[in-house]
This record gives sequence, structure tokens and C-alpha cells, in this order.
Amino acid sequence: TGKAEERCDKSELARSRLSDSGSRALPLGYETIHFIAEKSGERKYIQVAYLLPGNAVIEREFGNLELISDNYEKLVVSMDDVNLGNRDRIRHINAWNFCSKLK
Repeated sequence: TGKAEERCDKSELARSRLSDSGSRALPLGYETIHFIAEKSGERKYIQVAYLLPGNAVIEREFGNLELISDNYEKLVVSMDDVNLGNRDRIRHINAWNFCSKLK
């Protein structure tokens, strides 16, 4: 249950912060993409990961967003101390920066 609890906790935190900012957080029907956030006609796709410890996890989190072909903003949010930057128009953002950006 450890992984399931961790997944629930990080998803609930992201959903809560999005809601607090006035965004509407819509979990997608896909198991692989966590949220669509909509506010004032703008949309963001958001993946939430506790950490991105290696290439397999990075590929999984960024790769899921690479499958979306529209031009809305795409983010991978994690607790990593190091910011991984952008990859194919997908931005990695630290969780604490994500939370402050939503204020």
C-alpha cells in the first residue's frame, strides 16, 4: 500500500493547490496522465511525481505528456532539488515553485 498511499497523497496535494488557485483540476480518464487544469480558458497538463530518480522514471513522466499533440502548457511537478529544465516544450518544475506559482 505504500506506493498507492504515496500516489494518493501527491495527487490530492496537487488537486488541492489547483483548486485553491481557482483552477479546475480534472483527472484524466487515462492512467498515465494525472491532471488537466483549466482556468480562464487556459489549460495545463500536469504530471506529478514524488521524485525523478532515473531515466526510466523521467521517460515515463515526460513521455506521457509527449503523447499530447496540442499546444497547451505541459508540466512535470516533483520534489527534486534539481530542476531538469524543459524537454520538448514540457517543463519540469519543483513542487514548491509550482505551489507558489499558483498563488
